[in-house]
Amino acid sequence: MSMKSEILRKDREDMIALYKRMKPEERLMAFFNHSQLVHQIYQAGVRHRAGLSSSKSKQRNFRRR
Repeated sequence: MSMKSEILRKDREDMIALYKRMKPEERLMAFFNHSQLVHQIYQAGVRHRAGLSSSKSKQRNFRRR
């Protein structure tokens, strides 16, 4: 097994152990936070494909005020 795959295996085991120690409310909040971050990444991609990087979007919003 390569060094990289060994590190990934250990990280996965650590993540599973952490998950098992979490209370249901903590798991729900972790899922909620993860979902929000994934949505923000998706929205950044949408803006990028539309030609509006976050800096351009901020400049555009600032100028409208």
